Amino acid sequence: MIRNSTAATPGRGLVGMRERVAAFDGELDAGPHPDGGWRLRAVLSARAADPARRDPAQGDR
Repeated sequence: MIRNSTAATPGRGLVGMRERVAAFDGELDAGPHPDGGWRLRAVLSARAADPARRDPAQGDR
């Protein structure tokens, strides 16, 4: 769903996105796009996404 960026919506925006991506050992890059608008790039760790590949020392997140 696309929401109006000026509307008051619940959530924590980019801060919440960064926290969720970090929970999967990922990185989030966001900012203005050179051609206008906004860009968002998230890279998630396959190790964190696959329970069979997780490091047991890290435990569940």
